[in-house]
Amino acid sequence: MIRQIRIPQIFSSWLLCLLTALAAQGIEPNADQAEDLRVQKMVEYLRKIQVFAPVPYKQLSELTCLGRVHIDRLFKQHLKITPKGFLAQALLSQCTQQILIQDKIFKGIAREMGFNSEAQFCTWFNKRTGLTPLQFRCILGNPRTFNVLTFRCFGSGS
Repeated sequence: MIRQIRIPQIFSSWLLCLLTALAAQGIEPNADQAEDLRVQKMVEYLRKIQVFAPVPYKQLSELTCLGRVHIDRLFKQHLKITPKGFLAQALLSQCTQQILIQDKIFKGIAREMGFNSEAQFCTWFNKRTGLTPLQFRCILGNPRTFNVLTFRCFGSGS
């Protein structure tokens, strides 16, 4: 008669014994903390690179010893966004900061942020904010500028 080996039960018993022995020594597992540290490392790395670059999965993988799918999953679990979305948010944040600098022209901002043209930048920005860069500057920029540029932004001049 062939005996059936019950690997899942044996493994569960072994794992329970291991966790009990570790707990007796005052060592408790904390998976959330380990994942948080990996996410923190990845976020720190992504903040140092150019935000318009593609997600450097190879470097993130080397940094955390995780594969691309697990990196995405870990990001979504902790930050509710993928690394690509994280970089897109960072790019939008940097663009909005640059737009609010009154003497900067949009063509220069587009170049600095890695866009091929001013039109591409304006279209990208409009899709994400619902406003053109000029409208954004008019609304959130200098209040004196808002009054002067209202006609240009919205086509009303009364």
